[in-house]
Amino acid sequence: MGCCSSNLKDSEIISSSLQGSFSKKVTQNSLIESIQENFRYLHHGEETPCFKLISSEINSIDKQCGMFINSESEIINPPVLQKLKQLDSIKRVQKTLRSQGQGFFTLKTETGSNVTIISPFQFNDGSIYIGQWKGGVRNGYGISIWPDGTVFEGCWVGGVAEGKGVLTHPDGEVYEGDWVGDKAHGYGRLTSADGAVYEGQWYDDLQAGKGIEKWPDGAYFEGSFKQGKKNGYGVFHYADGSLYRGNFENGERSGEGIYEWPDGMRYEGEWCKSQKHGKGKMIWPDGSYYEGTYVNDVKQGDGVFCGSDEEYL
Repeated sequence: MGCCSSNLKDSEIISSSLQGSFSKKVTQNSLIESIQENFRYLHHGEETPCFKLISSEINSIDKQCGMFINSESEIINPPVLQKLKQLDSIKRVQKTLRSQGQGFFTLKTETGSNVTIISPFQFNDGSIYIGQWKGGVRNGYGISIWPDGTVFEGCWVGGVAEGKGVLTHPDGEVYEGDWVGDKAHGYGRLTSADGAVYEGQWYDDLQAGKGIEKWPDGAYFEGSFKQGKKNGYGVFHYADGSLYRGNFENGERSGEGIYEWPDGMRYEGEWCKSQKHGKGKMIWPDGSYYEGTYVNDVKQGDGVFCGSDEEYL
């Protein structure tokens, strides 16, 4: 993702990406409305501090990595163009200091603040970046669109996602939260394509720590996660009204736990891979119970059954 510095002169870069050729291409091509409005021709003007900043940023980007985008026809990947047309983010880009003739823009972030950006840049793999740069790499606030339609909008540091950001996949899955080193890390919310939602702690792109997971059918889990799976103590409310309170391992009921059915029946005891396994006690609504050993969800070995008026060994 990173790019090394370029030896091209500022005047050559400005001429190719921000001068008259830009104006002609806008005239000759039917850009999508938002880009046509916000990325039109701006000549470079005098070498004010702002202009020098633009020149420095542009000159630091290795053009062997890709090129600046001046028109719709230069976008080499159709899905990227289609995604550009759908993004409300692009509509937040506004021309800056046009009266002074300087070629840079401001992007209003989702929080309402403004950041300075230069023209959109298309990498050789077909992905496009619209945002801030530093030292030839994405740095600051920006939007990246990949050829498969994946979009990231948020903070970048040294060419990788770092800080707050939103990643949207083509199937509709969305992660919004903290990032470290291009990975979900910290606190975040994942909304899956099927409507399931996880909100809580993340580590190295996986759920880890405390979190809450909810499903469209009404089921939800609140507890601990490790490496993307339920692990440790948690409470699972099932869609049929059942409830489990206890330990989990690798996403399954394992260890000590209590399972309650909607009709009032309850099991208290040991579990393994979501099955009753080990010492346990099954209690029925009328007060009768069985206490003994279970193996793979089946009673086995010695046990005691106590009915409403009798007890059996």
